[in-house]
Amino acid sequence: MSSFVNGYVQPLLAFAGQNVWLVAFIVFVAALSEAIVLIGAIIPGTAIILAAAAIVGAGHLSIWPVLIAAIAGAIVGDGISYWMGHHYKHRIVRIWPFSRYPGLLAKGDAYFDSHGGKSVFIARFLPGVRAVVPISAGMAGMTVARFYAANVSSALVWAPVHVLPATALGASMAVLGDASGRLLLVLVVVGLAVAGAVLLAWLAWSRVLPLLGVWQERLLAWARGRNGGFAYTVRRLLDPDIPDDRTVALLVVGFAVVLLGFVNLVEDVVARGELARADLAISNLIQSLRIDAGDRIMIVVTSFGDGVVIAALAVITLTWLAWRRSWRLAGGLAILLIATAAFVPLLKSTIQIARPLAMYSGAEAYSFPSGHATFAATFFGFVGWLTLRGLPGRWRWLPIVLAAGTVGLIATSRIYLAAHWPSDVLAGTIFGLGTTLIIALVFRKDDLTQARPAWLGLALCGAFLVVGSLHVYRTLPAAEQRYVRSMPQVAATKAEWETSTWATLPQHRIDLEGDTKEPIVLQWAGSPASLQSALEKEGWSVPKPWSINVVATFLSPRPVLAEMPVPPRLSSGQSPVLTLMQMSADGATRRVLSAWLTPLSISDLKASPVLAASVVTETLSQPLNLLALPRSVSAPPNGANFFDLLGQTIAVRLRAGTEPVVLAVAY
Repeated sequence: MSSFVNGYVQPLLAFAGQNVWLVAFIVFVAALSEAIVLIGAIIPGTAIILAAAAIVGAGHLSIWPVLIAAIAGAIVGDGISYWMGHHYKHRIVRIWPFSRYPGLLAKGDAYFDSHGGKSVFIARFLPGVRAVVPISAGMAGMTVARFYAANVSSALVWAPVHVLPATALGASMAVLGDASGRLLLVLVVVGLAVAGAVLLAWLAWSRVLPLLGVWQERLLAWARGRNGGFAYTVRRLLDPDIPDDRTVALLVVGFAVVLLGFVNLVEDVVARGELARADLAISNLIQSLRIDAGDRIMIVVTSFGDGVVIAALAVITLTWLAWRRSWRLAGGLAILLIATAAFVPLLKSTIQIARPLAMYSGAEAYSFPSGHATFAATFFGFVGWLTLRGLPGRWRWLPIVLAAGTVGLIATSRIYLAAHWPSDVLAGTIFGLGTTLIIALVFRKDDLTQARPAWLGLALCGAFLVVGSLHVYRTLPAAEQRYVRSMPQVAATKAEWETSTWATLPQHRIDLEGDTKEPIVLQWAGSPASLQSALEKEGWSVPKPWSINVVATFLSPRPVLAEMPVPPRLSSGQSPVLTLMQMSADGATRRVLSAWLTPLSISDLKASPVLAASVVTETLSQPLNLLALPRSVSAPPNGANFFDLLGQTIAVRLRAGTEPVVLAVAY
């Protein structure tokens, strides 16, 4: 990770520090674009400002140019919008883009009519109306003095609110040093996971559930026009006017449908094919990002998803529903929780997939599916849906974000802490989403006001924080021991390595999708430095590092392959510990060696670690003669002959087929 920081981040920071006014100009344009209709949707102005502020915090920029540029851009941008409205008045509705999107101005006019002149100040902080309220102010004849008083004062508040927190984050990253790169990537991964969970939940609510409702109505209409046992059963299950035990029956049927949907995923898990390799690759990548600060955060997050917390919240929910005499809702939740409690250990014991790290006993020793993810998705899915039903339309996004975000955080923490494989949490999340859709479909036409869903959701938010915090306080030391990072190591003698242990190591590079790539042609007992020293004697060299300075080489009309950095290659999610290249005589191609650390060490060779290395041949590719890119064309046809040049080969072994792998030592 330090190579990432040195190769990517540090050159970018240095470039920013040497071009302060260029960065300030970019911030000015970004802030300006945020205040102009449609342009702000294309240019990620807020993201640019936050990035520049983070660079300030890292100590590479003065805060004043960035802050002044953000303020000035905000003032000018709102001013442009104001003068457009002031000049064109209501004729502006005939000008693009307002002629094509008339709803844009309608939203701004409504907000300005409701809040008057102060709306110019407030709208600065509201993405939905930020760019249109100044236009509405100009159209309405707001005086220039009043407008700029609100415009300037809002910019003086808005810019520091954006810049100062990001500056503090950048300063924190600088203090963390090399770990900051990992922490930043962890935050990106967690953010993507949470955003994905929220998007999935929103699509389920806004797209899938209405579609299921349409299918339900069509199936019921079909059954009402027919006789026979099947049609009668459909009517009994789907007709809301039949007051019987249809809730229990429909929940059981829906639960069976969700189980059937698991069949394909379970088959892939049991086969342990590409899905298993992808699990390993993604898990290894996440493990390579772990740092102590991230561990502590993720242990707290995963503890909030422990069974005792979910059980306490479930008891509170059932008690509330019973108090409100919402018996059918309480029964539906009880059925889901009981079915989930039976389903998870049954599937674990049946499939028996080992966890990435052994940390439990009994059925919990097995990995698939994730109990944390399954129960979190099932319970919070139910609570999120129920709370949503009790809120007006403009607030219905809130329980979706809170429930799905919580599930996404808990699911991600399980992968981060190596408690589960990615497919485990994916299965649990899908299961919980399916059960939520079943509940939503069963109670689609029910009047739920008696349950007071909004108040229940508010009460559960408070209970979640209190119960979760108490649980973390009580169990944190034990949890830190359970989730401690471990690097499994395998020791073998030199003789064992030569005869058999070599074959237990990966024989090909495996990408993040679980696909096998080029073969491993060398196993080296020694440090990366010793391998580099041995190969440098044979004409190998360290390639150019990735940096701002080498970007121009990709755009050069006469690119030189030797001057280009090597595209990074991951194997099972691990970055190489050593990358070397050897140019051909004509300079048109190069051989690239990438070496990764394995868990094997040789006990009678000073406990030397064993590196696994692959070699590919690269050439230049120039699509449309615009961009030069190094491209892999093949692996060396004969790795054994190639590595004989080392003079340190102790054995050549053949895999199934004719691909050779060389065993060599540094001593």
